[in-house]
Amino acid sequence: MKTRVLIAMPLILILTAALWLDHNFRTDIGFTSLFIITITISLYEYFDMNRKRGNEMPFFLIYIVPVLFASEWLFNTFRVGAFMKFGNAYEFGGAMLLILTASLILFARNGKKYDVFSAFFGVVYICGLGFYIFKLRHLGNFGEYAFFMLILVNKVTDSAAYFTGKLFGRHKLAPEISPNKTVEGAVGGFIFGTAAGIAFGRLTLLSDYYGTVFFIATAAIISMTAQIGDLVESAIKRLNGVKDSGALFRETGGMFDVIDGVILSAPAGFFLFYYHSPLR
Repeated sequence: MKTRVLIAMPLILILTAALWLDHNFRTDIGFTSLFIITITISLYEYFDMNRKRGNEMPFFLIYIVPVLFASEWLFNTFRVGAFMKFGNAYEFGGAMLLILTASLILFARNGKKYDVFSAFFGVVYICGLGFYIFKLRHLGNFGEYAFFMLILVNKVTDSAAYFTGKLFGRHKLAPEISPNKTVEGAVGGFIFGTAAGIAFGRLTLLSDYYGTVFFIATAAIISMTAQIGDLVESAIKRLNGVKDSGALFRETGGMFDVIDGVILSAPAGFFLFYYHSPLR
């Protein structure tokens, strides 16, 4: 855990610096660049896990995905209020699926047989759901704060679950998926993660738009979905027979492991903030 914290700290500093520079220079290229790099590495790690199990994976998508995300960013940069329209997420997801389908058909004719289900799942889960991280960050004037709340709740939940489980863990949560996780750890992570989200909401600009009840419900849902996302990633690793999702940041389990909870909790966070925001 000490190594995980030492690695996480510079990553958080880099993210904070990127957001600070974006805020001061009225741009979002710093966040966008980090987002594209993170999602691309995570997708690569997912494909690599499947390849180690013997499944043929369409690694050429690793080059296409960054181009799609960059194109989406350029498109929205010149469209006022475009991030407020749900159609963008569907259009973007549809474009990815069409390219994936066409590519699979094309290469199947050349004698290659890809694991279609695993490829589809990876693209939809990592890129499709991950896209809501991007949308949450651009949610009106408070998108930065909503994004920070998402990250804060995720990381506090993860850390608190670890320490609470170490101190009080007695009952296994999901032994077949992640033997080290405990019910006590999950409860501790939920309590501390939710409390951190409530405190952050009340002490920041978000309090101008939302009330305490909203922060309680939103922080609780983000904390729960973050822990489910962690279990999903653990299940993927176990299915593929690997301990770590990638070589990068191996001490943390890989980049995919770093953002596993964020990927699943981002859509929940986005819809909660959007549906209860004064922007609608």
